[in-house]
Amino acid sequence: RSAHCEPIVEAAVGNQRIKHRKDLIWDKYKVPEDLAGFIHSFVAFAETFPACIVLSDMAMPGNPMLFVNRDFCRVTGFAKHEAQGRNCRFL
Repeated sequence: RSAHCEPIVEAAVGNQRIKHRKDLIWDKYKVPEDLAGFIHSFVAFAETFPACIVLSDMAMPGNPMLFVNRDFCRVTGFAKHEAQGRNCRFL
């Protein structure tokens, strides 16, 4: 959870209820309960943000990307299912 990201996400999504889209997050990743609200809000916001955005869990071996947004896929040419679960070094 980043002190820099949280105000941006809160300003963008406010108190509105965000639909959890499990298809946006790597299917083998278990979202920590204490961060679930923030992560789901962040990826819902970040999916259409006009810049490449990647989330990685540094606590997992190999630091796999658990989320990549639409612009990441457009710029790199990789589909979500091709990039998620991998370390970004493959790029």
